[in-house]
Amino acid sequence: MLANPPKPTQFLICAKTKFVRGLQENSAGFQQCVGSNLKIYFFIKKILQNFPWARREGQYLVMEPNQKNTHLLLLHDSKLIQLIGIDGDDDLYLLLRQFWIKELAGIGKLFW
Repeated sequence: MLANPPKPTQFLICAKTKFVRGLQENSAGFQQCVGSNLKIYFFIKKILQNFPWARREGQYLVMEPNQKNTHLLLLHDSKLIQLIGIDGDDDLYLLLRQFWIKELAGIGKLFW
């Protein structure tokens, strides 16, 4: 999830090699449930995204944003790490750099 107030919250979800990008609309709907529970429903605009840099085979294992939500590190099961630049104003996700690593063993999280 990429939140940069006062802009709407964006999210990027990856399942294997398919990316879905979304944007939280400005309004939210509220519905009172049984008891004192309150469910909040956000109106989400979903966009299926095909990025030219995305691998077509295998799957992405890890996706980690930096603290300012301006870059993403992606780890693919082909031992490829990709650095993606995010331009939230234009909804651009640009490949800045990619490189291969020797082994995947022990990599569970990418750190900045």
